[in-house]
This record gives sequence, C-alpha cells and structure tokens, in this order.
Amino acid sequence: ARADQEVTFGVLSFRVTQLTSVWFRKDDYAFFLKPVDVSQVPGYADAIKQPMDFGTMTTKVERGRYRALEDFKVSI
Repeated sequence: ARADQEVTFGVLSFRVTQLTSVWFRKDDYAFFLKPVDVSQVPGYADAIKQPMDFGTMTTKVERGRYRALEDFKVSI
C-alpha cells in the first residue's frame, strides 16, 4: 500500500503543479503570485476568509502538503 500511496502522491503532485503553472501563466499582471498585503488592501481580510495565491500553492506542492485532491480543492 505504501508504494501505491507514493505513486498516487506523485501523480497528484504532478497534476497540481500542472494546474498551478497554467493558472500562473494566465495571471498576466501577477495579481495572484504572492499573498495580498492586508495593510495595503483595506477590508480584504473581511471579504476573503481563506486567501490563497500561486506562490503559497507552489510551496505547498513542494513540501508535500497536498496529500489528496480534496486538500488541493480547499486551496482553490
């Protein structure tokens, strides 16, 4: 079962990386490249309860934080 989990994680990691790279290329102005500086955007934290950005998502992939597709779905 361990080998199956590793293969599954490898496939998941690959797919998540593919998706984030496609979205990243479509972000022409890099609005979603890094976390929003809430001190520069009044009311952002009130409006956005679970902020996410491509940089954070990429780091999570690299660190193996997404163990299941559901984990990734929560980020988007």
